[in-house]
Amino acid sequence: MARPRTADGPAREDYARHTSELMDMGRDQVRLSDPQAVGERCAAYLALCERESMNPTVPGMALALGRTPEEMARCPTTPLIMAYRAVESMSAQMAQDGRIPMAVYIFQAKNWFGYRDQQDVRVSGEVAQASPEEVEARYAKVGLVEQGAPARARGGRGGRRRRALPD
Repeated sequence: MARPRTADGPAREDYARHTSELMDMGRDQVRLSDPQAVGERCAAYLALCERESMNPTVPGMALALGRTPEEMARCPTTPLIMAYRAVESMSAQMAQDGRIPMAVYIFQAKNWFGYRDQQDVRVSGEVAQASPEEVEARYAKVGLVEQGAPARARGGRGGRRRRALPD
């Protein structure tokens, strides 16, 4: 039986014992195509986490099933999906209560629960071909190049002249 969780969390030996129990549980691999066996093992995993005051995780659930997270993702039976959602819900609650760092929850959400950052970027406009003289005139208008002779005559590709740095 696990000791009660302290302010610092479980002791190192508690994590080792918990992982050992998961490995024992996973030695009898569950066929992911068997919804009943998956449901029973996931329920046993969540009960073990509760009993030992450990946070449930997707890798822990995979270990209990004797599988990898990638194998679980390829065979999403209803009990497995429900177990994922239970771990997701518990992780979100723990992050909101400050029991796990928000960065840890964000990592889990993106890697295990399908969340993603989304940015909508819209680009509009048209591309027009302009001669080097037209480009220089446009830049001169806003003060980015010196007006005067064309860039080629000044001995460069255009743009402002750079001052030489003192030696």
